[in-house]
Amino acid sequence: MKVFPKQSAKHFSVYDVQGRRIQLEDFKGKRILLSFFRNVACPFCNLQIHRLKKASPQLKDRLEMLFVFESDKQIIERSIFHQEMFPVPIISDPQKDLYALYGVESSPYKTFLSMLKRDFQHHARMAKKLGLDFKVKEKGSTIIPADFLIDENLSIQVARYGKSIHDHMSIEEISDFAQAELRA
Repeated sequence: MKVFPKQSAKHFSVYDVQGRRIQLEDFKGKRILLSFFRNVACPFCNLQIHRLKKASPQLKDRLEMLFVFESDKQIIERSIFHQEMFPVPIISDPQKDLYALYGVESSPYKTFLSMLKRDFQHHARMAKKLGLDFKVKEKGSTIIPADFLIDENLSIQVARYGKSIHDHMSIEEISDFAQAELRA
């Protein structure tokens, strides 16, 4: 079931790929970006991670990031690109329990339509230019990405469900949310 702004974030307790226990309650008092990606082979997800990595110095002390992938832990561990994101908690969820908890959609139809959109090729070229196209081979996915901005009281401020496989929240929106925390 989808979640909406002003709702309390859905609590969870899981282990990240580093073996650290991640409980949403432990982030109370901090701003959070909770991002649901497809799998580690998705060039569009890797493009978003690349953008977040570039913005990380400005966001580092203002925003906690949690990344969820449908990939198995062993596949994530073999991905050098994703290892570079540590210490950002990366959660492996091949059973898609967290995806279900947050109402993240799996849609073969939207996946197919994504490939027909005009900006699909643009995003694909950008990912390829940066060397982000399928570093690790993995089976296809029908997950549609979703991003959530959660405030210090663990209340969802922005719930963004993508419309296509390359539709992620903008870095500007994430940065604005992080900057607002400094003025609060």
